[in-house]
Amino acid sequence: MPGDVSSYLQKNGFVEMATSKKQSTGQDMLYFGAKTVNNLPLLLEIAHPLEGDDKGICVTYKIPVPPLKPLFEDSLKALF
Repeated sequence: MPGDVSSYLQKNGFVEMATSKKQSTGQDMLYFGAKTVNNLPLLLEIAHPLEGDDKGICVTYKIPVPPLKPLFEDSLKALF
């Protein structure tokens, strides 16, 4: 896992909740969580490597309020 990803997220309010290895693909999976200022949860699943690319990651996220999606995407792009 690119170390920068984990450190960027932790420096910006995300907490690493769990790690595992995906049996079917062999990818390392990291799970992060945070809350917005009005207490809405933000959850991320990060898979590495992405289709054989050692520097590639796949970010899957869940947010409870759909209008937050573009804001959350923009903030993640700025972090990475």
